[in-house]
Amino acid sequence: MALPLAAAALTLPSAAHAGVALSTSGWEWSDPSPQGYTLSDVEFSGNRGFAVGAGGTALKTDDGGATWSGLFTGTGLSVNSIDVIDGNTIALAVGDSASNCSLLISKDAGGTFASVPIGDSPANCSSSGFVSYDFVSGDVGYIMKSGGAVQKTADSGASFSAASTVDGGTALDFTDPNNGWAVGKNSVYRTTDGAQTWKPVFDAGGALTHIKVIDATHLIAWGKDRLVRSVDGGTTWTGGAIAGEPATVSFSDADHLAFIADAKLLLSSDGGATIRTVTIGNNDVRAVSYVSPNRLVAVGNGGVTYTSDNANADDGPGFGRQSSEPVGANVSSIAESAGGPIGFGAGKIGRVVNGQWVIRQTTSSSQVLSADFSSANNGFALFSGSLLRTVNNGVSWSRVEPGTPSAPSIVRTPSDSSTLLFGGFGIYRAGASGTFEQVDSKVTKKFKPAGARDLGSRVVTWSSAKKVLPLVSFDGGETFKQAKLPKGITRVDDLSLIPGKGLLLSSAGRLFRAAADSGKTWTEVTSLGDGLVDGDTVHAATATEWFAQGDSAWPFPVVYHSTDAGKSWQPQAVGANDTHVESLAVNGAKTAFALSTGSGPNTTGIFSTTVGGSRGAATTLSLKSTKASLKASGGKIQIQGSLGGGKGGETVHVALRKVGAGAWTSANVLVGANGGAFSASLKAKKGKYVVVAQWAGDSGRAGYGTKAQALTVK
Repeated sequence: MALPLAAAALTLPSAAHAGVALSTSGWEWSDPSPQGYTLSDVEFSGNRGFAVGAGGTALKTDDGGATWSGLFTGTGLSVNSIDVIDGNTIALAVGDSASNCSLLISKDAGGTFASVPIGDSPANCSSSGFVSYDFVSGDVGYIMKSGGAVQKTADSGASFSAASTVDGGTALDFTDPNNGWAVGKNSVYRTTDGAQTWKPVFDAGGALTHIKVIDATHLIAWGKDRLVRSVDGGTTWTGGAIAGEPATVSFSDADHLAFIADAKLLLSSDGGATIRTVTIGNNDVRAVSYVSPNRLVAVGNGGVTYTSDNANADDGPGFGRQSSEPVGANVSSIAESAGGPIGFGAGKIGRVVNGQWVIRQTTSSSQVLSADFSSANNGFALFSGSLLRTVNNGVSWSRVEPGTPSAPSIVRTPSDSSTLLFGGFGIYRAGASGTFEQVDSKVTKKFKPAGARDLGSRVVTWSSAKKVLPLVSFDGGETFKQAKLPKGITRVDDLSLIPGKGLLLSSAGRLFRAAADSGKTWTEVTSLGDGLVDGDTVHAATATEWFAQGDSAWPFPVVYHSTDAGKSWQPQAVGANDTHVESLAVNGAKTAFALSTGSGPNTTGIFSTTVGGSRGAATTLSLKSTKASLKASGGKIQIQGSLGGGKGGETVHVALRKVGAGAWTSANVLVGANGGAFSASLKAKKGKYVVVAQWAGDSGRAGYGTKAQALTVK
């Protein structure tokens, strides 16, 4: 697998176009466009609008929904709804798919967010979360807890005071700091004293779950297949028409209302007295908002966005889709090559063309086993029993006869005139003639390759067998020499080539760096912590800039990034909390791609970065309060440190490993409000250890990783 940064002679294809930024780091969506997480709510204030959804997603538009940018919410949890107070002030409800557990409040149009905890935990807070909220200004707001208890804040959520309870309350909405409305069970309630008391004003005769104040005189409340409306400020109420149970309602004036129910658009031109149904897209819409009396924007599953400029047309609005069809679902992994990233699929490969991912169909229907491109157009794809070549970036393919005694498992093409095949037979090479011949030498004769990588004329291959030295080539695979291994290491999981000559080796959860391809001198890299598991790869973008795939030790998917040759690593949250990073590919300095997948629908996406993946103001994290010598108590030691500028509640990952071992012990701990201090209790026996601490950042702040610190346990 070619790492493209080694030689100046290599001409890199352009990186992916600038996509919508992720909510958690300096990575952005590469496919689909503008982004691929399901959107559950959208709301406009003039041409400025916001849409929110899964994976901490919050999007902003200033042109009525024609284009979108991603906001840095700092969370990978679901953003369930949004309250647009004005064009600059917004509040987001965050939690899981069933609960609102916290609020995010921004007063600078989504530039930064302040987190307001409400439930007992950031997620899974069904009994302690809130069911409804409404801010009447950037400072004054109300929340309704599960069960109907109402609380008020006058300082943007810094503190809340208990108000009173709406019996069985499910929703509230306010016209000003004192006057508001709520629904509970079958009734509509009113307050005129800032929720200190509630008075029932109307019995709807059936369940009501939502209420919306359109203006001082027009209100609507609804539940499943039930709507009531008032045109005199709530004095009297009459029945209206609705189907299903919409989560929200949008309006351009008191007469024109828009709902989404059962993935269909419901429109009313008489304040909800009657409705008509309009089908949009493929039953994939979840929310809709008026931008102006004639313009509607709808959002939904997989990040789809639709727009219409004839909202009041008698024959129904005509909607156009603004989002792209995803291609990431067609590939199971991605890899780097000198010709740019490659996606591996069943009979297909993914390529980046003019900044957009496209799928190229091959002449095979089997899964791609291996693929490599020596330049943007020239490449090979290997399948079970067949080898295909393209000279036009996958537009067309021709079959190549490998001539090997058994089926090859890996193909590498160090240059347009050199191709290598690896398998149980050893190594075969084809030069300019195109005919494959065995690379026959003393070191290759009985060698059984398990993996191979190429970087310009440099090629490295390794065996999974014990005590078998890896092989390196400096002439595109014509000849190979043996490389040494670190002392005590007998088997290789993976080898990467470092630009400027050098090797990165992983074995049994340990990572080593060699200053030269010969591997004569190795240095162990310990500051990655437990981010490296057996079989994982570290990708070298330059001699000192590396990327690594995170593991399950974090509560969210992580990519690690180092700019000092592995001395320290910054964890970067990449994707929603319920997903994981499947594979990585580097494509130049500060440039990489990540394929993310999840168990649910619309959770596959391809992300990219051209800035090294970091986003937000720089932060510091230290282990200065941890002594170099600790005494275990009850089989555990206390690791202490501090997060500079810690507000309290941030998650820090602390990992401990005995020197020479592969396994780590780790814990995720919360930062206290007392100057950002944290403490982790980890199991440890007598001996020498290394410890690292890392955090992934949040809204407005970048993550940080400490260097490995040595300590002795007595």
